[in-house]
Amino acid sequence: MSETVFVITIVMAFAAGLFMAWAIGAVAIGGGAFAPAVGANVIPVQRAAYLLGIVGFAGALVQGASVTETVGRGLVLGTSTTPLAASIAILLSALLMALGAFGRYPIPAAFTVTGAMVGAGLALGGSPAWRLYGQFAALWVVAPVLVGALSYAIARLLAWNRLLPRYSVTIIVAAVFLVFPLLEFPFLGPVDESHSLATAVAVWTPSLSGVLWVGVPVAFTVGGAALAYRTVLRHGERETNRRLLIWLGMLVAFSGAGNQIGLAIGPLLPLLDSMSVSASPVLVVASFVLVVGAWSGAPRLIEAVGREYATLSLSRSVAALVPSFLVAQVGILYGVPVSFNEIIISAIVGSGLAEGGRDEVRARKLALTVVAWVTSLVGAFIGTYGLVSLLASRGLT
Repeated sequence: MSETVFVITIVMAFAAGLFMAWAIGAVAIGGGAFAPAVGANVIPVQRAAYLLGIVGFAGALVQGASVTETVGRGLVLGTSTTPLAASIAILLSALLMALGAFGRYPIPAAFTVTGAMVGAGLALGGSPAWRLYGQFAALWVVAPVLVGALSYAIARLLAWNRLLPRYSVTIIVAAVFLVFPLLEFPFLGPVDESHSLATAVAVWTPSLSGVLWVGVPVAFTVGGAALAYRTVLRHGERETNRRLLIWLGMLVAFSGAGNQIGLAIGPLLPLLDSMSVSASPVLVVASFVLVVGAWSGAPRLIEAVGREYATLSLSRSVAALVPSFLVAQVGILYGVPVSFNEIIISAIVGSGLAEGGRDEVRARKLALTVVAWVTSLVGAFIGTYGLVSLLASRGLT
């Protein structure tokens, strides 16, 4: 009987992880990457969801390992999450996100999964990882303020009459290209390590390492600036911004999936370790399920985020996506799950304030969303802690 219960528990854990992967595609990144483009009427909702799934799949596979490790092993000290506790945590998290999606309120996976996994770990007798919680809280509190401010500044730059569009767009694209060679990927480093392109090139040529580490980002920056300048001259400001929105949406989808997929796979790591199974095949399957979530559930939230928080023009949408991409990559670098919907909405609000002021922002919708976020974090923690504690007291975990 014990073996039967164990098998059932394992099946439940993996089913819960896949359900969370679906929710991440439908909700966590579904409401973000292409919402500004949809809000600015650059791309239809269904096409946005299609692109979201394809690019998100690539991002989850390539950059998904960093946050996976943090969520799976670092949230609570002194204990490992059991399969049943992980199942409860993931299922409750995904259910809260699904409820938010049906209500057109994007609930961050980072909030629900973190709260639920901490609750499960503490209920099993673990100790709080206060230092890690401080990093999470700092990023979750500072990120929306920083993203909103950057979005505001970029929107103001694009609307500045004294600066010709070909120069303002060139500056923004150059800044994004500067970041490209600094992004870390596992295939550029040794086993179990990630390197950026700049670092990899520097390692490959030790005699010129210092020069190349600086030179590669500079070369990317110059190339991006030249491409943007030429595109504006050839196609005009409006068409360039339309193309830039799609391109930035793909970057944000890639980064968001890489940051968020760990929230589905991370809770399963203790179980995978006990079975001597690598996380790689599970990551592949979860990435496919993320695609299904993006195609089946994302359109509803893409439209909600793109049209219900602030009025978006082409320039405001561009301004919203650039800082969102940067913050998502910072989260991947440090292994911290970013509240992706939080930063996207903050960016949209910041860009809306830049041109139209308070009248361009739906304050009531924003306030209700913040309440939903806090409620989801607290509810995931309390609900999981209570259920796991009850089962543990009866010797069922």
